[in-house]
Amino acid sequence: MRIGGLVEENSIERKLISLEGKTVEEIKFEITDLDNSLKVNYYGILPDLFKEGQGVIVEGLFKNNMNAFV
Repeated sequence: MRIGGLVEENSIERKLISLEGKTVEEIKFEITDLDNSLKVNYYGILPDLFKEGQGVIVEGLFKNNMNAFV
């Protein structure tokens, strides 16, 4: 699935985790269409232009049990 929207202000959380034996950065943030929002879990290195209030397009899977887009 591919979705787009704006990165919500004050929604970005970063931490290092172990994933498949490697240390990677987990970035959690929310995207919004200004009416609704959706949580996104991202693993890896973000593009240089990623920031709050910026438009993004993300591609991944919707995990119903996590209530988030991965």
